This record gives sequence, C-alpha cells and structure tokens, in this order.
Amino acid sequence: MSKMILIRRKQTSDWVSCQSITKNLESLYRKSFADEVTTLEISADANKYDHWLMAKEIATLEPTHVVFIDHTPHPVDLVTSIFMQEMKVKPSFIFHIFGDFSLQSQSWLQIEEVLKDSKSIFICASDKEVLLLKNLINAKEGVIQKLPFPIDGDFFKFDEKKVKNNKKFKFLYTGRLSDQKNIMELIQYFNQYNKTINPETELVIAGPYDDLGIPFLGKRMKKGSYGLHVENLISSLANDNIKVIGNCNHEELRQIYHECDAYVSLSTHNDEDYGMAPAEALTCGLPCLLSDWGGFSSFSFVDFSNVVLTPVEIRKNKILPEAMDVVKKLHLISSKKLEISERAELSNKALKRLSIDGLIRPLKEIYKTELKEGSFHSFHGNFKSLSTTHLINGATPYFRAPNGSYSTLYKEIYAPYFKRLISEN
Repeated sequence: MSKMILIRRKQTSDWVSCQSITKNLESLYRKSFADEVTTLEISADANKYDHWLMAKEIATLEPTHVVFIDHTPHPVDLVTSIFMQEMKVKPSFIFHIFGDFSLQSQSWLQIEEVLKDSKSIFICASDKEVLLLKNLINAKEGVIQKLPFPIDGDFFKFDEKKVKNNKKFKFLYTGRLSDQKNIMELIQYFNQYNKTINPETELVIAGPYDDLGIPFLGKRMKKGSYGLHVENLISSLANDNIKVIGNCNHEELRQIYHECDAYVSLSTHNDEDYGMAPAEALTCGLPCLLSDWGGFSSFSFVDFSNVVLTPVEIRKNKILPEAMDVVKKLHLISSKKLEISERAELSNKALKRLSIDGLIRPLKEIYKTELKEGSFHSFHGNFKSLSTTHLINGATPYFRAPNGSYSTLYKEIYAPYFKRLISEN
C-alpha cells in the first residue's frame, strides 16, 4: 500500500523551470520516502470524468497523503472527486504552491468547503510566498509551510575544472528575456556602471525572448517585439561588453555558470515565487545580485555576504530597483572576485539548503505536522475580491488601475513581496 500519491501532469510544462521543479520534487519524495511513494499522471486536458476515474484508483490505494507536485492542471476536480469517494480514512491533501497561485483564485475558491473538512498543507517555495499565502488564507499554524524547490545537486554543483579565468569580471543573467524580468533596465543599469565606473566588466545574457509584456497592467506585446526592443537598445548603446547569447540547454547552463563570476537578476515578475536560475547559480558557486522581491529575497539566507539584494518600489508605473543602488551593488560584487575555495564554500552552503539531498530532512519535518480537519478555515476576502475581478475582466488585466499603474488590490495582495525579510540569524 502506497502512503503517498504524487500527482503530476502527463505532458511536460511549457515553462522550463516548472519542468525541473516537478522532476526534482518527485526525486526528493522518492529519496525521502522510498517505496511509500506512487506517482500518478493526469493529462493537461483531462475532463471531470478522467479525474473521477483517477480518484477511484486513488481510493483503492488508500493513501495517507495525496501530493500535488505540478502547477497544472489545477487540483480542483481531483480533490473534489477524491473527497466524494468511499474511503475508511480520507487522505491529507498536500499542495506545492507555484507562482500562479493568485491566477487560479476561481479554482481554489471552488474547493474552499472541501478544504475546510480536510487535512491540508500548502507548501510554499520561499519566505515571502509564505507571507503572500498568509495574506490570502485564514488557517491554523502549520497549514502553510516553506520548502524551497529542490535543485539537482548532482548536476548543478561547483566543479573547479569548469572555471575560466576571465580578464574581465563577468556578470550573468539566465532565464526568460521578458519585460517581466526587467531585462531592458538591467542592460541600461549595467551600461551605466560599465561606462562610468568599471569598464573591465561584462554582462552575458542567456535565455529565450518572450513577448508576454506585463498582462496585469494590460501591457501586451506583438510577437517578436521584445527581442527587437532589446537588440535595438544594445545597438544604440554601442557597448561590446553586453552580449546576448540566446537560449541554453542544461549542459550549456552548467558550463556558463562556471565561466562567469556573478549572477544578476532584477526581476519583479508577480509570479516570482522562487527562482530556479539564482538557485542553480548559487549551487555552482556564483555570488548573486538580486531584486529584493518575492522568492529572490530568501536566497540571502544562503550566504548574506554573497547574495546582495537591491530594494524595489513602484517607479513610473513599473516595479523596479533604483538605478544608483544597482550600480553601487554591481561595483560591490565586482570589486572582489571569489577565489576557487570561496566558490566551493558558497556552493556547499547552497547545496545544504537548496539541493534534493539537503531538503530531505526539512521535507520529513513538514510531514510530522499534526493537522486536524478544519485547520483550514477559509480564503480571505481579498482573495475573493481577486476572483471577482478576474471573473469580470477575464484573464487580464484585472490588476490595472485607471492610470495604467498597479491597482489598490494588486498592492494589497502583493504587499508581502515588497517587504524586507527579518534575518534568520
């Protein structure tokens, strides 16, 4: 008899980071609980009857826990179907929460009554995501937990043989090249630093372009437009120290993490619940300059001296760090290149907190949480307001204010992402 049923989508996610997250979460569960774990896959286009059939299968297995380790399809139909099955003991529901939680408000509200009568745990990937959910969920202590999305530490780890001795200090960004990630601003801030303070630096940008814009503000882009904007900006700056190298596979990413000297991302994407790229960079021994936003903020707990955060606020209808603070911190990081031994030490610190092996004990601790039915009370009113605006305005732009800025509701819901975290020490 399997004690744990892991639920994942049959098709791989369109998001590369989510592909890694789901794969690594499954590995973590199997290393932690071995043969107590069974994985079931549900199709992305499964209908209610498909979910009912899976629920019947789950009922015959009599698990203690049903664990959702993928971001789609939403658990609403399967949870409802499981709850309706004849079972001696209803299983606990464990939800690993991804950045799209707030986008799925309507679906979550559909199972509010089921959750009230169940034992449930919501596992967030970062400290600020925990605060975000506490801002949306009314529940007893222990219902909302934290566990970073695990990194494959056998693959993303420091390897002295892969390191290159660069003449110039190389900053690296990897990930989507999107307006959500503030790539244009990163290029402009680096150019200012490189031309006025330290010409012996480079910025390498790796990743695919996307044209999502910022849907919450109703800012959409035509296909191919963002790449054109970035390339035109770089051309106008005439700076050979800024290079865009395109998308990279995992092998190429691991190599480029070792070839560069520091990682930088100024992302303020509303779905930035964690950050697989910064986590991979840290486990490969790279110091980081990150926006103090969302899941990025928690990485400072890995190593306060080698993870530098830049505060953000709403500037000209966009959430951004202040240019001079970024310039100052680019200079801070590039003023002292880490030695081989220091990179190895940083990698080991990150692996202990972020890798699959390092997260086995914390995961087991979460499963020691004793919950009773009714520990989940309800969703807060702001979550219901979010669902209503979503229903009225469609998928987007339900956060847009009349002046094109962020609405009061957005500021209320995402207030935890703007806050400074209290030191763990």
